[in-house]
Formats: sequence, C-alpha cells, structure tokens
Amino acid sequence: MPKRSCPFGDAAPLQLKTRVGLRELSRGVRGEEYQREVFERTRRLLFRAAQAYMEGAAAAARPAEPGPAGEAQGEGPRWSGQLLIGHDGKLRRRPADR
Repeated sequence: MPKRSCPFGDAAPLQLKTRVGLRELSRGVRGEEYQREVFERTRRLLFRAAQAYMEGAAAAARPAEPGPAGEAQGEGPRWSGQLLIGHDGKLRRRPADR
C-alpha cells in the first residue's frame, strides 16, 4: 500500500524533534520568570545552609570553660570580607567586633 501524501505541501515547515535545554528556557518567552524561580530557589538553599552552618558554629564556638586572656588569633571562625546571609535573607557584612 502506498504512503499517504502530505496534505500541507512544500510550504509547511518541517516538523522535527527539537531538544529544549536550559539555555532555551532561560532565553525563551517565560525566561525572566524561569530565572526568577532559579534565583529564589538558590537563595533559599543558601539561606538554609547558612542557618545550619551558623547553628553548628554557634554550638561549637561556645567553649565549656573560659579560655585564657591571650587567645591565639588563628582560632575561631574567620570571614574576612565575606558577606553573610541575615535572618531576613539579605546579605550583610560581618560586624567588625574583632
């Protein structure tokens, strides 16, 4: 049995399978919305990780006994120039208490 002819003729565009990747999604019609979702998801993950780290660091930073008056400067967490995520989710500079 012969194949059925194409009813659309030669003017119809080819219908090929097209792979849609992340680049196409981020540059597409809803690209801005997609980028906003990715940004918010990343910010939430970073905020949760910072909270978990700070809770662990706060528990580890409390010594059982008070240390000597002349502690070494290399002890304790050092975040020189690093931004921290505040409780409200905004980036903040570390207070200059040391």
